[in-house]
Amino acid sequence: KLNLTDLGDTTLKDWYLAAGGGCVAVPMLATIIANITLLVKVCNIRRQLGYALPNRGAIVTILWVCLAFFISYTPQFTDWVIEALGGVVPPWGILFLTYCLAINVVSNPVIYVLSNRRFKTFVYEMLRKWMSAATAATAIAND
Repeated sequence: KLNLTDLGDTTLKDWYLAAGGGCVAVPMLATIIANITLLVKVCNIRRQLGYALPNRGAIVTILWVCLAFFISYTPQFTDWVIEALGGVVPPWGILFLTYCLAINVVSNPVIYVLSNRRFKTFVYEMLRKWMSAATAATAIAND
């Protein structure tokens, strides 16, 4: 991370903080808005063509993914706001921020396993194959 005290010029420091906040907030909001917009467009097109709307599970999955994304990136944005206002984020805040970013990485597969039967079957099959290979490798190593 760039040391802001070395920048010297307040305007450059302010620009750095504002750009950093924008680099977090803009993609976060764009992703959420794009997902919801696509969902609405799909629903409208399906309705116009006389097809049934997407099932409730698909809609709930998209909303859960958006919520997980929002929860995981909001602390990053808050960090930038605190620094832009001249505050200092405590060490526990940095740790919390790190764990929240990890939520996004972990949450998507969990959401898909819970909401999509085919994805769940695929994951279980991959885990079964991996466990079989690990067991075989352990047996060979022990011989």
